[in-house]
Amino acid sequence: MSGLRVVPTWRHGQERLYVCLADGRNVAWYDREAARVNVLGEDWREDVLDALGPFLTGPVTVGPPPVPTPAELARLTLHPDDDLAPNRPGEALVIDLDRDPGPAHRLRPDPRRRALAAEQAVGEALDRLEGRGGTPCTRCRCPEAIASTIW
Repeated sequence: MSGLRVVPTWRHGQERLYVCLADGRNVAWYDREAARVNVLGEDWREDVLDALGPFLTGPVTVGPPPVPTPAELARLTLHPDDDLAPNRPGEALVIDLDRDPGPAHRLRPDPRRRALAAEQAVGEALDRLEGRGGTPCTRCRCPEAIASTIW
């Protein structure tokens, strides 16, 4: 055996079986509803099918994860006002706080100020990443991006 381990999960109403290496990295997952085994590397194909053998019920499709359709990608795109690429982090909240600062004394602090601090912290973290060779990987099909979306 190749040391692969099968881990059942239930997320967002979907039952999946993840195939993991001994160090916890995913190499494949089996979606029972779709009857599809998604393999992240062709070199793992046979080992993954051996590990999933007891769990497979009937014919299954085996291959790399499907590429999102243009309609799925369009659904995931942000409204230009919410996208941080062209807008400074917290810009909308700064404008909102300037227009309506709220009462001077409150029992609880204004939640918009906390949201502003959070957006600015994320913006600073993204700015630090940019100096290391580009923006974070979110839309490509490299194994690192795929694995980060799985867990």
